[in-house]
Amino acid sequence: MTWFPEKRTQDTWLHRMCGRILKSGPIPKHIAIIMDGNRRFAKKNSMERAEGHLKGFDKLAEVDFRD
Repeated sequence: MTWFPEKRTQDTWLHRMCGRILKSGPIPKHIAIIMDGNRRFAKKNSMERAEGHLKGFDKLAEVDFRD
């Protein structure tokens, strides 16, 4: 059984990548998110460091963690 039809005339890079991931083994039951770059983001955008961290948190809040 496969998620994608075996015969395709032209796969996009996204289809190829997803196919490789699905064929590589079971899907993990957990993930880790490393919050890196918030300080650099703040400095690049002339913000206080805390505001950069808040923007990072806001982005994390957009992630859908449902099953």
